[in-house]
Amino acid sequence: MDTKDWIALFLGAVGTTLGVVNYVRTLVNERVHIRLIPKLSFRQGGGILSDSLGRRTPEMLGAYGVPLIAGEVINLSKFPIVIAEVGLCEGSVRQRRVPILRPTLADHEEPTRWPMRLGARESGTVMAGPELALDYPFSEQTRMYVTTACETTVLATSGALKAWTRGRGKLASRTI
Repeated sequence: MDTKDWIALFLGAVGTTLGVVNYVRTLVNERVHIRLIPKLSFRQGGGILSDSLGRRTPEMLGAYGVPLIAGEVINLSKFPIVIAEVGLCEGSVRQRRVPILRPTLADHEEPTRWPMRLGARESGTVMAGPELALDYPFSEQTRMYVTTACETTVLATSGALKAWTRGRGKLASRTI
């Protein structure tokens, strides 16, 4: 093999490598990327107070009573997605799944219906009524989930959800 053949072989190898890299990048960019942040929210004075970390949850529970179970769904994809369902489950979505049937969006007073469309890099906060916070049998395995129309499911938990699970017995007798 002379110099010309080595140069052709090298350029062929570079081209093949770049083709594989572009293929992998395309696969990653075409996947659905969602982030779900479970929160406890409280309606107060025409606005909404939320806690996702759980640091202020005991004080907020004492001051405002039973929370609204909420989840902020963030579309990190480069294309719009359709949210088909948000709810609570135990460990995995196959175990004791309880969807939020008539969710309220954070910027609306009226309940909305599924499906919900989120544009590229857009987010929305879905809230359930206080009856879900009182009636759901929370445990240490309680997670919040979101499912898209293309059946991509993401599970998440937060400090606030864990704090509500631990402190729920103190407020179970309160009325809404």
